[in-house]
Amino acid sequence: MVALKLRPFMIALLLLLSCQALFATEQAYQEGQYTQALEGFLSQVGAPNIAQGPLYYNIGNTYYKQEIYPKAYWAYKKATRDLPRDEDLYHNLLLTEKKLGFNATEDSGIVLFVKRFPFFSLSEFTTMLGFSIGLFSLFLWIGILKRVYKIPLILTGICILLSGFGSSIRYYQTQIKKTGVIISAKAPLKAGPVKTLPTLTHLSGGTEVIRIRQQNEWVEIRLDGGLVGWILESDYWAL
Repeated sequence: MVALKLRPFMIALLLLLSCQALFATEQAYQEGQYTQALEGFLSQVGAPNIAQGPLYYNIGNTYYKQEIYPKAYWAYKKATRDLPRDEDLYHNLLLTEKKLGFNATEDSGIVLFVKRFPFFSLSEFTTMLGFSIGLFSLFLWIGILKRVYKIPLILTGICILLSGFGSSIRYYQTQIKKTGVIISAKAPLKAGPVKTLPTLTHLSGGTEVIRIRQQNEWVEIRLDGGLVGWILESDYWAL
């Protein structure tokens, strides 16, 4: 089946309507109508003409204003994937962590460097990986075939390759790895996908988990410490 094509004026009209809806949503937020604002922001999720990073940032702010801190934390973490070095975003994320009772501190120096860099969006990662591979190939060609400053050039190429490899690992950890956030205030972690099975522990809102698989209304997860269990899908939102 051939997809219908929109005429240019129709595309412009859709963009205009979308911008008007977003403006009305932001106005509702400024006026303190957070329920209305949240509905408007959520309706824009996935829209191709709306930057998703700032959108999730606004969703996080709206949840925070409503004192729904687990969901605010989820939205801020979603926003970090497109805004990996936004200072305002990390400030709000820190405030939310404190509201959730996390032992959150303002990072600086090498700790801040490790946490935020290398932390890339998709376009940044693609560009840097291609650049690293290109430089490595260039230095390897000069060092081996031309035999000019052979050892320094080869070592430099190896460093570039290791940098690209490290960036790949970091990108997987922050962008691809199937993680999620507990959005309920207290979610029971079960031994299996049945409510009557023993409860292993209770997970507080904002806890980050690794998703393994899903079975009906249950999600199997793993915690950082290695504990594996099952939670209800309604207690968990994917990042």
